Amino acid sequence: KKAGFRVLVISNPRTALDRFRNEATTADCVIFNAQSIGRRALDIFNRFGDDRVIATVPAILLLEDSQRQWKAKAKTAEHRVVLPMPITMKQLRVALTQLIESESQPVKEPEPPAES
Repeated sequence: KKAGFRVLVISNPRTALDRFRNEATTADCVIFNAQSIGRRALDIFNRFGDDRVIATVPAILLLEDSQRQWKAKAKTAEHRVVLPMPITMKQLRVALTQLIESESQPVKEPEPPAES
């Protein structure tokens, strides 16, 4: 089974924040890789969680071993998680699927009464 996700790759975390504020459906999930952008990844991850317009967007913060202490400062929720690096594509795909599915469960409408 193939997994398909809408992704937006941006190296500037501030640009990502602005894009999602303008269009919350820009991508299915936002991934912040602290390995490549450092402390800014944690800061923007938390700003996403604080922003009422985009706080519901699923998010992943990737931290390498030397950044482990940042996990305690990350504002996590059911749809906002911190994952350790290194990470395999399979592990990332599983995490993405869980986050996206938890956010996209349709609200079931009540069944109409049965005719007698």
